[in-house]
Amino acid sequence: LMVSLGVVPESYLGYEAAGVVIKSNTLDYKVGDEVIVIKNKDGKTFSNYIECNRNEVFKKPSNLTFNQASSIGIIFSTVYICLIERANIKKNDTVLIHSATGGIGQAAIQICQMIGANIIATAGNKEKRNKLRDKFKIEHVSDSRNPNKFKNDILKFTNNKGVDVILNSLAGDSLKANFEIIKKGGT
Repeated sequence: LMVSLGVVPESYLGYEAAGVVIKSNTLDYKVGDEVIVIKNKDGKTFSNYIECNRNEVFKKPSNLTFNQASSIGIIFSTVYICLIERANIKKNDTVLIHSATGGIGQAAIQICQMIGANIIATAGNKEKRNKLRDKFKIEHVSDSRNPNKFKNDILKFTNNKGVDVILNSLAGDSLKANFEIIKKGGT
């Protein structure tokens, strides 16, 4: 969607793919391995065959279909870099995930749950907030469109301590509110 809208001009449709290795020049992958491709040499994944660099290919989890696998590479690698490599989240850290029902948000929820971090999430409407509570079992949920409300809610949820990490996609007054709810030394 972002490519189609011109938000990511250096990219192209079909940036991600999934398939089966038919030839390999590395010991990391062998013929027959199921893989996810983030990018490839010619910039086209709408093809029967593509050539990739080793660092652009990852083993496909066996529980994912090829359709599922071809849609998660960039989202999960973005979240992994943000939460694991940059923010260095740990078990019991409190992480605020804004716009948590989108692709990045859902990936962040899964990574936080895998690590054992405490999650606070926001979403822009009641239906999405209910989805976070019901489907994702997130106890602390607030309104991402109301900076005063989510600021007050998060301070209440954390006993005025604030959060360790914020995964943010908001701007303006909402962005400013984040600075009032992050712990000293937070990310």
